[in-house]
Amino acid sequence: MTRIIFVALLLMLSGMAQAQTPSPTSATDLAIELFADLRFPGEIYLEAVIPLPAADVVQVELVIQAQALPPMRVTFPPEVYAFADEYVIARYTWAITPETQPPLFSTVTYAWRITTSAGQVFGAGDSITYADERLDWQETLLPNVPITLMIPALLSINLRSLDAQLTTLYRRLQADNGGNHAFRFLLLPDAVPLGCDEDAEGNPIVIANFINLTQETLPCDVRLAERAYQNSDYDLFVLSEPGEAFFVLRPPIVTTFYAPIWEEYAVPAWFRAGLERFYIGTGGNRLQSVSRNAILQAGTPLTLEQMQTEPTDSREQNIWQAQSYGMVLYIAWQMGIEPTFALAQTEDFVTAVEAALGMSLTTLIADWSEWVLTDDAVRVYSYSIYTRTTPTPTATFTPTLTRTPRPPTETPTLTPDYSPTPRPSRTPLPPTATITPLPAQSFSLRSTAVPTPIPATIANSPISGLTLPQVVVGGVVLAAGIVLLVLLFRRRE
Repeated sequence: MTRIIFVALLLMLSGMAQAQTPSPTSATDLAIELFADLRFPGEIYLEAVIPLPAADVVQVELVIQAQALPPMRVTFPPEVYAFADEYVIARYTWAITPETQPPLFSTVTYAWRITTSAGQVFGAGDSITYADERLDWQETLLPNVPITLMIPALLSINLRSLDAQLTTLYRRLQADNGGNHAFRFLLLPDAVPLGCDEDAEGNPIVIANFINLTQETLPCDVRLAERAYQNSDYDLFVLSEPGEAFFVLRPPIVTTFYAPIWEEYAVPAWFRAGLERFYIGTGGNRLQSVSRNAILQAGTPLTLEQMQTEPTDSREQNIWQAQSYGMVLYIAWQMGIEPTFALAQTEDFVTAVEAALGMSLTTLIADWSEWVLTDDAVRVYSYSIYTRTTPTPTATFTPTLTRTPRPPTETPTLTPDYSPTPRPSRTPLPPTATITPLPAQSFSLRSTAVPTPIPATIANSPISGLTLPQVVVGGVVLAAGIVLLVLLFRRRE
């Protein structure tokens, strides 16, 4: 970045000026050309072009101020070049280390101070943002909830839709659990290497720019780049596509809201994981498929003892998480959504859930393992708290599931006439009216019967007040009379 900054002439303290230098000349403006190049993450290159002969420059001083770091003061006769006895160029490269690394997206200010042989002092400065300059960053603070998003422009996210979804989720969690948590998320596309570009051989590089518009390739410190992202004020999430932003951001929001509850109440690990995923409400049918395949292959589900601790193996963890979600979903099918959420804040979880369901947790697992194989389970697994009539997430939450607990003595059985309890209780809407457009020239409601047009000759005749049957009968009688008269007339002849 190159800027021409006009700075006013500063006068030295009168005592120092009189003791060390001749009286300063009259104040004039001096155009100092500044150049700064951030070579993220490892260095910042600063350059000043001073329009003074080298013989007139006594000292050049540079002060760099980065957030959370003490000011760095550099006093040097710098590397100088005289151009036709008119210019002095001062250059400095600040090598950034893990100990001196500024926070990501923080501002680094710098100021040049030039002292002349005549006792004049000129100053010029500017600032630069410490960020990955390969990307054009945009910070967005959601208007209704304390969520801040830092997103590069190349990640084309529908911010209006994402805002509505995150706001709905936040308010639901806040209503259920209280709290006012602030979130700062940084989203990065997976197609962009973290912090460094790569050359043809795959080596990490950074492009260095100079004031004369030339460029140079320098090695890039990948670890320092990763450290910048990891130590930032944002939580980093890498997206494979823009549309998955909401699904990626929901888990940390849900976990943050429930963290105080998990610290206070002794709830089994499987219920925590299942409830959080149930709250997240995505991928239900995929989880059902995982559970069905696992049960069909092993012959039995995971035991209650196995469900107490989440495994570390990725395949076993996938099966464990699917069964955790399925067990919580099965409880909600029995009890309803709100009573299921309330189990998270019970002093004695096992006693509460067994009393509510009328069965032991071991029986619960056995019943669930049979139910998950049925077609009825498909409909329940497709349910989401973000949907009204379909499992597609929307920005509006649905009413709670109908709470119809089974009697304690009843053993749950599968019946063909499955009633989707506790799917959302929906107030039936009246059938959608079919509206038939009226003709453009008419604005009155018409009878559904199609009238038979009356001939104009009848409508305008003196008998237009008669009904159609009367007119027909009269016509028949008249015709018969005429025929009779004709016959009588012929007989007389």
